[in-house]
Amino acid sequence: MKYDEKRDFMRTNLDSEMHYRQVDSNQFNLAKCISLSGAGVSFITSIICYEGEALEIKIPPQNVITHVLTAFV
Repeated sequence: MKYDEKRDFMRTNLDSEMHYRQVDSNQFNLAKCISLSGAGVSFITSIICYEGEALEIKIPPQNVITHVLTAFV
């Protein structure tokens, strides 16, 4: 695989359901995860999120042997 992009981590396209919450909230919101890398996540949601805002994200697996991906960004 040839990798020409100038970044530290390769970006992986997901197109998957994602849940997230602001760290000061207990309510999770639904979003669509577009892609993620070792340094960030790209997603679409109907609720405004600001760059740099601290979030907890959860991406459910698409099979039964994989655990939920949980991250604080």
